[in-house]
Amino acid sequence: MKLYYYLGLVCLFAFSSCSNRTDKQKNNTSAQSPGAKPRIDTGIMVKDTFFISRTTDTTGQVVHAIYIDPNRNSPAYDQIFPWSNGDSANLKNYLTQLKKGKHKLIHAAVGHFPVEWRPVYRYRGKYYVYNPDDAAGNNTMYVTDSLIMPYYFGDGYTPVAIQTFKRNNSKWVTIKTTHYPDMEGVAFGDVDVYTIDEKTGLSVWVINNEGELMVPRSGANNYPLIVNYSTLQKYPELDFDNIDAKTLVNK
Repeated sequence: MKLYYYLGLVCLFAFSSCSNRTDKQKNNTSAQSPGAKPRIDTGIMVKDTFFISRTTDTTGQVVHAIYIDPNRNSPAYDQIFPWSNGDSANLKNYLTQLKKGKHKLIHAAVGHFPVEWRPVYRYRGKYYVYNPDDAAGNNTMYVTDSLIMPYYFGDGYTPVAIQTFKRNNSKWVTIKTTHYPDMEGVAFGDVDVYTIDEKTGLSVWVINNEGELMVPRSGANNYPLIVNYSTLQKYPELDFDNIDAKTLVNK
């Protein structure tokens, strides 16, 4: 996943290297001294990219950066939907268990309900989609006419069978799911999806009385993308604003 960002970060590395070259030439000994610490900058602009934070090592190389990708057509948007590169072992196992238990999947009339969904976060009052430093944070939701498949914590897909799919009105869908006691997995319960922005498809998903903002893949690039990038070790994820998503349903 990180490979997609190398090209986009070339200018970042070049900028940081050039801006630090003179200082390093003047004081190379101190830059490499055992007591030297990485430099952390916050809230800076480099060309057309805003860095929420940027950490450079003692040689001036960027080792961690949280930045807002300025390109709404960036390939990084595709990387926040891990369908093609995810582990499908859970899905295959679930289908095997269905066959073994003689359970049949329904094929609901879902119409044009989007297949791929991604969380939307709020940072300092504005909405963003997010590519975490840790790929295990790629929380994505997939919906077919038979299954809801959350992709959580790097464990791959966790399929749940759809029992009924009901379109209550143009902005509200209720999906009831079925959990078979003889099968692995957890009971998912009912899912209510409320569209709050018809242009982007931004919706509130309410599962087990917990609400979460989600956007379909087709509308994801309507929101700026925050990327949490590191070269080696894992760094903490960005702290976002708390959102009580359910309160947005009736606004």
